[in-house]
Amino acid sequence: AGLRDGAGVWAGFAESLGAFPPDAPLRLAGPAVEGVTDDRAAAEVLDECLSVWQDLPAAARARVHLACLPMDDVDENAHLVNALQRHAAVVVQKSLVEGFGLTVTEPMWKARPVIASAVGGIRDQIEDGVSGVLLHDPHDRRAFGEQVAGVLRDAEWAARLGAAARARVLDRFLGDRHLIQYVDLFELLLAPCGAPPLSSRELEPVDVGEVAAGAGEGQVELVDAGGAAGQGGDLAGPGLPAAGVADRDAGDDRPGGAV
Repeated sequence: AGLRDGAGVWAGFAESLGAFPPDAPLRLAGPAVEGVTDDRAAAEVLDECLSVWQDLPAAARARVHLACLPMDDVDENAHLVNALQRHAAVVVQKSLVEGFGLTVTEPMWKARPVIASAVGGIRDQIEDGVSGVLLHDPHDRRAFGEQVAGVLRDAEWAARLGAAARARVLDRFLGDRHLIQYVDLFELLLAPCGAPPLSSRELEPVDVGEVAAGAGEGQVELVDAGGAAGQGGDLAGPGLPAAGVADRDAGDDRPGGAV
C-alpha cells in the first residue's frame, strides 16, 4: 500500500500549465470510492482531489479530468486501466510513501515513460533518466512540472525511456525471473560445493504433460495474476507466460496520474 499525492499532481500540473503542449490533458485515475471496502480514507482522498480541482483556474480545470473506475465489474475495470496506461503519453506516480509500486511497473511493461517519486521500492524499479524519471522531492511541484514537460516535449527521449522501462521489467520483475532465482538458491544449498547453479546448465527438455499426468492431471494452467484479479491483465509478451507482474492500478484505493 502507498500514500499518494493525487491533489499534488493536479496542483503541480496547473502551476506548470504553460510549459506543457496545449493539447496535453491530465487524467487522474482511481477507483469509484463506493467500491472500496478496505480503506475508510478513500472518500476523504476523493473529496480532497475535488476540492483542489474546484480551486484551479478555469484554464487548468478544462484540462484536468478525474476518472473514477468501476470496481464491481472486474473485466471492465481491467480494460479501462489497460487503456489509460497504453494511451498515456506519460504516466505519473507521485507517491509520498510506497512499497513496490505496481502502478509503476505496469506502464513500464507497456513501454510508457514513467515519472515517479524516489521513495520506497520505486527507487529499485526505476533507473533515473534511463528507464524512467525519479522525482527526488515528491513535494517539489515545480520540479514535477518541469519533468513532465520535458518528457512531453521530447518524443525521442520519451520513446527511449519507454523501451528501457519495458526491458527492465522483462529483466527483473516477471515471475519466471524470481522462479529462476529460487531454483539457483535451492541448488546452491543442496549441490556439492563448487557446482554451478542449475539455471546456468543446459537442461534436457521435460514433457510437462507426462509429469502432470503422473499426478492425475494432464494439463498445466498458466494464470495471469492481473487478469485473475481483474485489474489490467495485459502482461504477456511474445514467448512469455502472462504472470508475475499484476495489473491492479484501479484496485488501489488512491489515485495515480496519467498525462
